[in-house]
Amino acid sequence: MRNIVKYFIQHPTIVNLFVILLIGIGLMSLLQTKRTAFPQQDIRFLSITIAYPGATPVEIEEGVTIKVEENLEGIQGIDRVTSTSQDNLALISVELEEGVDANIVLAEVKNAVDKINNFPQGVESPVVTKIEPIAITATIGIIGEAPLQTLNSYAEKVKDELLQYKGISQVFIEGIPDEEIEIRVRESDLRAYNLNFIEVRNAIQRANLETFGGNIKTGTENIKIKANEKGYYAKDLRDIVIRANPDGSVIRLHQVVDLQDRFADVPNARYFKSKKIASVSIYSLNEEDILENADYVKAYVSEFNQQHDGVELRMLEDGTIALQDRLKTMTNNGVVGFILVLLVLALFLDRYLALWVALKIPVAIVGMFLLAGIYGMTINTVSLFGFIVVLGILVDDGVVIGENIYQHAKEMGKPPLKAALDGTMEMVTPVLLSLSTTAVAFSMFLFLPTIAGDFFGEMAFVVIIVLLLAMIESFFILPSHLAHSKGLRSNHKPTKFEQAFNVCIPYCTK
Repeated sequence: MRNIVKYFIQHPTIVNLFVILLIGIGLMSLLQTKRTAFPQQDIRFLSITIAYPGATPVEIEEGVTIKVEENLEGIQGIDRVTSTSQDNLALISVELEEGVDANIVLAEVKNAVDKINNFPQGVESPVVTKIEPIAITATIGIIGEAPLQTLNSYAEKVKDELLQYKGISQVFIEGIPDEEIEIRVRESDLRAYNLNFIEVRNAIQRANLETFGGNIKTGTENIKIKANEKGYYAKDLRDIVIRANPDGSVIRLHQVVDLQDRFADVPNARYFKSKKIASVSIYSLNEEDILENADYVKAYVSEFNQQHDGVELRMLEDGTIALQDRLKTMTNNGVVGFILVLLVLALFLDRYLALWVALKIPVAIVGMFLLAGIYGMTINTVSLFGFIVVLGILVDDGVVIGENIYQHAKEMGKPPLKAALDGTMEMVTPVLLSLSTTAVAFSMFLFLPTIAGDFFGEMAFVVIIVLLLAMIESFFILPSHLAHSKGLRSNHKPTKFEQAFNVCIPYCTK
């Protein structure tokens, strides 16, 4: 250890080159590091959605949900299966074990679900997807004196335009109930045409469908037969034939029912100052930069409001506030810490010593980003909290070693290079034990299971790597800089301010 420290003290050019490379490459890595709300997480959940139009929760449970759960038994990598059976829909959530490949389990789950061939008639094709971790970026409110249908049209337009930006892939319209077709049977007309409710229902089910009818192979081509008669608006259903009479006349749906496009009567409306509004929520995936997305959304809102009258976009929620506040806190703490170290050490010891010790802060923080990409770290609220925590202990070892070197040079009268070597070696053991104890304490967070490990493990990584770089800087870089600085030279004279302060200290401390 002594020979290594001595080598770096005797070769300041190598030390300076190392510092320049560390800062340069670290800055390049910093500029490429994504900014997210939270640490990146592995995919832990799969979702299975199966629609069964017209079915009750009991029918969904018995005909769909139980069969899916039974077929998922025995698949490796599944930790737990939970399900919800509701009107018209079965929702099954598959929680994965820690460390498994979500894509492999997804393929096995799809195969297991596709093997089920005894679903009730009318069950639609299952949809199996991965649930990607997302974070709210912003929520925009569409506000105006217009019907909800008009606000919904604007919301669809806003959604389409936001999705054109390359960094945004998750946009959802909220506050607008699902659109549905209301079919209200007229009892008098049913009696007039000698019909009943069951006939009307069966006619709609037979006609309003989308199904695959097989293939027709010819000598040159393969023709697929598909019946696509599914209607999505009231006007698409009005001419459905309910009954064909022997005399050739037909009774159509609109002759016995009233059809109307309407919104579902569910309590998910959103209000702004007691008025119904439509809202658009933008989310960011792990691989997307949340701050870039938020800046684009804010610019889009401003541009939209300039181009439209009568309808206004307003930011209802900014999901980046916590991240921006944490960035601001870390920046302010770093700047204040740098200035305080400079002032205190410059007043009590030497301005050159203060400069080199204070430089540990940017060197260690920027250098940490060299390993950020390997670990998969992003700039987020948790990792920034790690920076804030470590700032308080970052310069302690540098202050201790620097002050000891200064003491060997000024009070013991040693030459600068020998003072730097002896002062450093004298403090190696206590500094190494101090930093190692702190690093070991934080390393426990790296072994936390599940989501807690993803969150607090990133904070621990930041603290440990910054402390490691601070230790390298204190043992090898700081001694070299101090050994060749003017502060340790025998002919160095303090400034008039330092002289006055040194004269004043004995009287002020009595």
